[in-house]
Amino acid sequence: MSSLSSVTRRYMRIGSVAIVFMMLHIFLNTDQSPPSSPRRFLQAKTDEAEDTNTTTSDSISSVESNYVSENNLRMLSFGTSRTWGSGMNHPKTEAYPGLLNSRNEAIRASDSNYPAMCTYSMVGEHDIVDVITIEYMPMSFWGTRDSILQLGRRLRQRFPDATIIFLNVWTPHQFFHKETNTGLRQFVIDNTDMTGKVVLPEGALEEALQKTSNQDWEFYGFNEDWLEDAANDPLINGTVLSLAPPNMEDPMLAILSVAPLYLKDMSHFSKLGHVWTKNLISDFLQEQNKKRSDRVNPWESTDQCLSWFETGQSLVGTNMHMNEFSPTKFGLEAYLSKPLNFLELINENSHPEFLYLSHMSTGPNAFYPDAIAEIYSNMTELELSKSMSFDDARKKTSSKHIFTCYNETPPQLSVHVVSHHYIGEVPPGRSFLTLKPNMKKPYPFRSVGIILSPKAFGDRVEAIF
Repeated sequence: MSSLSSVTRRYMRIGSVAIVFMMLHIFLNTDQSPPSSPRRFLQAKTDEAEDTNTTTSDSISSVESNYVSENNLRMLSFGTSRTWGSGMNHPKTEAYPGLLNSRNEAIRASDSNYPAMCTYSMVGEHDIVDVITIEYMPMSFWGTRDSILQLGRRLRQRFPDATIIFLNVWTPHQFFHKETNTGLRQFVIDNTDMTGKVVLPEGALEEALQKTSNQDWEFYGFNEDWLEDAANDPLINGTVLSLAPPNMEDPMLAILSVAPLYLKDMSHFSKLGHVWTKNLISDFLQEQNKKRSDRVNPWESTDQCLSWFETGQSLVGTNMHMNEFSPTKFGLEAYLSKPLNFLELINENSHPEFLYLSHMSTGPNAFYPDAIAEIYSNMTELELSKSMSFDDARKKTSSKHIFTCYNETPPQLSVHVVSHHYIGEVPPGRSFLTLKPNMKKPYPFRSVGIILSPKAFGDRVEAIF
């Protein structure tokens, strides 16, 4: 068997925005049936598979594995749109967290940065968990190794007895056609008559593969070693559960074997894929004879990740108007005509915290004005900022220019999403964040949340609510 370590490891240099909107395109065009069933499935084991590509469909059947419910284990799941359940009619019950009765904190089109910064806010002060699953696709180009470690360490510090599982389930997206340098899904699209079609028709994958040979394909493991590093970190002590690596002596059979685990987008789990993942986790917990434990440690660090996007309820002081700009979608609006638009910030820690602002963005067309954001530590400075123009504020080294348009969005894909941009450090105690829009646009600048975290991960965090 050809091991994954023998596969050439390369990181695809694709911009994060392009990947985000590729995922959005998949969300909008997800068909809910898997490709037509092939003859065999890939074996799913936590150890080396003895004979990859030889397991029948019986091994990935929908047989119930009840160890979790029988032992009343408390579970928590972090992850991407796969864990969230994109493509399922009923994500809360059909995605693998729902099948395991796990609390699902997955976020679509996301990486590990947001949960690493917001672990305390997402988990809470009172909940106890026995099992934690973490799923961030090996193709999460915009994620960071540091944030996976940060997330795992914060969870382990809080829950010393919890089993922390990192899921490493590769996707057909990780196969690339050498000659055309295109991913599998795009290759199938390019070799299929898509006239009048939104999703790939039945048999498209098989027909496209028939035009190639095994030598035409290679597989990229991407950043899966990040998961291994995190699991082996002495401050985490986790486990990686993997889909056995593809047998590169017969990559086309490997593709066809794993295809039923995925929808036709070749990225999100099908119903069978969610059942398979649920059984993989449950069987491992049974092997480990996992039991409940109520032991927890006090949180070593806290955070404040607040969102009023879906509730309209803001816990921060402000002079801005809360507007329900779309059914069940709310934003605090900053107007060009007002000399001062501000949010009050309270850092309850004894050390500075890092601030991100959550706000609305569009693409490829700009419907929101850009804004200049600046943090002030007292009311006197806040009052003086009223007379400052947008250009004057932009020249200050302490200010941050917030861009609200994704120019790289494909023209055929119009998006209206929440963005999270880094603003700066907030000192302990009371501070103020001011927002100065630069021009009139169809909509006013809309803030929908804040992140105050003990650690920052880049200028922008990907997490689409």
